[in-house]
Amino acid sequence: MVLDKKYLWCKKRVDYSKGFKQNDQWIDMADAFDSGGAIIHRKGVSPVKGLYFIGLPWQTSRGSALLGWVRSDAQQIVNYIIQSEQSI
Repeated sequence: MVLDKKYLWCKKRVDYSKGFKQNDQWIDMADAFDSGGAIIHRKGVSPVKGLYFIGLPWQTSRGSALLGWVRSDAQQIVNYIIQSEQSI
């Protein structure tokens, strides 16, 4: 779909996805990963101060990596950050 001024144009085409492969190589913080290269976190909160994750598969639930359910995880992270700031 394309939004052009006041009109919404729908293209007659179907795109297929062959899947998704997580790539965390851009995170240049050794303390963020375990010895096997997996992200270390508890409900999206990393042991690295100021580093948080959202949208990871099974972060807190089956829906964590899905757009319709990621909101709950995002809210938990926001609440954690607010509580952390208030305790300073």
